[in-house]
Parts: sequence; structure tokens; C-alpha cells
Amino acid sequence: MDEAPSLIIGKIRTLLPLLLLCMILVGLVMFAVVNIVPRWKVYQELQAAADAGNKAIEAQLAQSDDTAEIAVLQHRIESSQTDLAASTGIFMSTVQADAILQKLYTYAKDSTVEIENLQTQHNLDANQSSDPTARLKQPAGNNGGQAPVPEPVTTTAYSVRALRIMATGSVPNLLRFMTRIREISVAGIAINNLNIKETDVGASLVMDLLIYTSPLSDGKAYENLPEVVLPTPLTVAIEPTAMPTPITAEATAEATEQAVAGEGSITIVAKDSVPAEPALNAVYSDNFDSGNLNHWKLGAGWILFGDPGAKMLQATDASGDATFAYDTLNNAAVQMRVLMSSSSIRLTLRQSSAGWYGVVLQPTGQVALYRGDVLIKTTTTSTSSIGRWRDLRLSVVQGIIRVSIDGVEVLTARDSSELPPGTFSFRAVGRGIIRVDDVQLWSLDTNTPF
Repeated sequence: MDEAPSLIIGKIRTLLPLLLLCMILVGLVMFAVVNIVPRWKVYQELQAAADAGNKAIEAQLAQSDDTAEIAVLQHRIESSQTDLAASTGIFMSTVQADAILQKLYTYAKDSTVEIENLQTQHNLDANQSSDPTARLKQPAGNNGGQAPVPEPVTTTAYSVRALRIMATGSVPNLLRFMTRIREISVAGIAINNLNIKETDVGASLVMDLLIYTSPLSDGKAYENLPEVVLPTPLTVAIEPTAMPTPITAEATAEATEQAVAGEGSITIVAKDSVPAEPALNAVYSDNFDSGNLNHWKLGAGWILFGDPGAKMLQATDASGDATFAYDTLNNAAVQMRVLMSSSSIRLTLRQSSAGWYGVVLQPTGQVALYRGDVLIKTTTTSTSSIGRWRDLRLSVVQGIIRVSIDGVEVLTARDSSELPPGTFSFRAVGRGIIRVDDVQLWSLDTNTPF
């Protein structure tokens, strides 16, 4: 009897692996039914949709016309060519750049100027150098012969030729020489590092002429250039004596028409005959590096010039007034740094509808003091102002008008009938480039900054 249960247990133990295997198979079937079969059905549906889409695309391509696509591509090519021609139009062609040297000698001869030396260099790849005057060679040159022509060494969208010109002659003739270079009226040629200084036998000019050339340019921008308009020498009679001279409103008929009460009250005085200028409070300064022009009303022609963090105001040819935005200045002084080529700079103070006090600094170094449109006095500094920074200062404090150049007082006057408070401004006069930087303002009446 005991053998029967033992036999049953032994058979159950024998069947356990088979039962475990059956359970595993059932689990696998259930996993496939729950996870694999639905995904397989989704895959089959997506595959069928993809096959149908590919067949539709093939059918569409078989029926499509390439003419429209070709027309679109052709239009894009033509637009690119038009944009390329427009962007390279300001550059000088290689042939024109080769001929510029002989033109420079012709311009010098017509201006009675002698080119003592002409330094040239090879073309500079625009992608290789940021300083087109860095590798100058020095072939000899004069008004009777040609200097070697720079040879292009790169084939890029554009390149730069740098010419350093050293010429001698009188200051008016050097200015005429620069004016005759008509090509600089196009943006593809620029003058840099201009310097004119007086010598014992006349004056000398040094400047860099940067010529931007492109093999893609047609050179049409340099055809039919405007006619040369030579600057008319500005001559102002300088009084032969430094004795105080009263200026009356009846000096000329024009001055009489423009005269207002008190214009005849100004007297030129010696700077030692008036009290020293009292201590003034610094109330405003601007070097324009921030680019913030909230304190200014800029007339036509003025722009911000220079690199970020090193900006200044620039005007080309005659400009409108660059006016300080506040018109409450009474006993005040204003100073600024000025760089001139061939135009003059006019600085005014106490500017209002009643008039203004003004000083005009010319490139030749001549200085003129005005009350409104009436000329009060002129003098001349010993140094030319062309191509070099000058510190120009005008102050009107307690009836005393002072004009200083580079820290030296050159004109002093007394006005017994002062103009009312106003603002200050400056403007370019004549043709040429003016740059203004580091404007400073002082006041006796307030120490509150603007």
C-alpha cells in the first residue's frame, strides 16, 4: 500500500519539467500576442502607406515638366549676377588702377606740385591683411616719369593697392592737387593718413591713397566723373596792429543791415589787461565712443565715424550745425579736438535767436572771431591745421571772450553788452572732411552735470 503514493509522487516529479516548459511556452505566446503582433500590424500598415506614397511620387515625377524649375534657376542666376555687378560697381577695374599713377603725375603738374616720392606695393588680398599700407616699397618717382605699376598677386573678389604720396609745393597748390584727384569722389578710393606741414621752402604733403580694385568690376563708376571745382583761396585782411580796435556796426552796409543792439560794444583787448578766467566747473564731456547722441541735435552731414569704442563725429563738405541740446549756457567755455583736411570749422557759444559768439579755424591756421555775422578780429597761428588734431577752445565768461588754440590764448575781447544765454554748436565750412572728438564743457553758473 505504501508503494502507490511513492509511485504517484515519482510520476509528478517526472512531469514537473514538462509542466514548466508548457508554462514558458504559454507565456511567450501571450507576450507575442500582447506586444509583437500589434506592432507588426502597425509596421505593415506604415509600409503599405510608404509604398503607396513612393508610387504617387514616381507618378508625379513622370508627369512633371522641368521647364518651370529651369526658369526659377535661371532667374536666381540672373539675380545673383545683378547683385554681384551692383556690389562690385564701386571698385576700380585693374586697367583703371594701372593708369592711376600717370594721372597722379598729371594732376601734380597741373597744380604746380612736385611729387618727390611715390611708394607703391603689390595688391593685398582683402582676406590676408587689415593694414593696406603695411608693406610699402619705395621706387623713385618724379613729375617727369612713371613709377612702377603694382602687379596683382591674388585673384579675389577685391584687393587693395596702397600708394604713399610725398609731394611739395605751396599749401594752396597742394590743396588744388588733392582736389584734382576726381577719382576720390567714388567710394572705391580713399585718402588716409593725410598730413600737410609747412617747411622753410613751402609745404610738404604726405598721404596714403587706398585703391580698391576688383576683377569683377566694369569700372563704369569712374567714367564721366564730376568736373573739378578748385577751392577759392579764402583771404581775410589781418589788422597790422595789435592795439585794441573797436568794431562798429557801421563797418559795412551788410553789417549795418544785420546789426542788433550792442554789436558795436566789442573791443579787442590784450589778454594781460583783463582778469584771469575764474575757475569753472566741468559739467559735460563727450568722446562719442558710446554712440549715444541724446545730448545733440545733428544737422545735415554729420555722422558717427570710427570703430566701436573709438568713435567721433565726421562731416564731409559744408554741414548743418551740430548743436548741444541745452540752451541755458551763460558764463561757459567749450573745447573740442578738431581734425581738418581742406574745410574750416566754426564753433559758437551763447547761440540763440539774439545772436552768437563764434570762432572760425581755417586749415591754414588762420583764426577769426565773430559776433553773429560781424567779423571782430583775425589772427594766424604759426602751424597749419591740415591733417593734424587741434584743440579749439572758446569761452565767454563775465563779458570776456577768449579763443585758444592748443592751450594758447590767441584772441581776447570784451563785450560791454553781452548776448543772453544760449547753447553751443559747431559746423563744417567749405569743402573737405572735418572730424570732431573729445568735446568738453565748463560753466561758472552751475556745477550740475548735463
